[in-house]
Amino acid sequence: MKKQILIVDDDYFFRRMLSSRLRDSHVDVVEAKNGQEGCDIIARSKIDLTLLDLMMPFYDGFDFLEARTLDEKIRKIPVIVMSLLRQKKDVEMVSKYEILDYIIKPETSIKDIQLRVMRHLSD
Repeated sequence: MKKQILIVDDDYFFRRMLSSRLRDSHVDVVEAKNGQEGCDIIARSKIDLTLLDLMMPFYDGFDFLEARTLDEKIRKIPVIVMSLLRQKKDVEMVSKYEILDYIIKPETSIKDIQLRVMRHLSD
């Protein structure tokens, strides 16, 4: 059975490029444009890993992470954060949410994100 990955990011073109690359690795991909959509998808789907942008309008990645602490189903799903925030204080602020990895965009290429995702899925 294929692994299913949820990408939560408000950047449509980034989501599409990353989805395409991950599908090349034979995983199923579901997309959400904000944290609320991400939570809704998790409520009705079997997600194996979430890729989460932090900075989004409406319901951002921080809101998603906070909701994750309150919902056991969401909490069980590993999260890789993808963000423009690169300061040590930003990484430390997110680390309290028990994330799997922290990827700095756009410095990390789509291919490198794909490789890191596949590595985490095989752990």
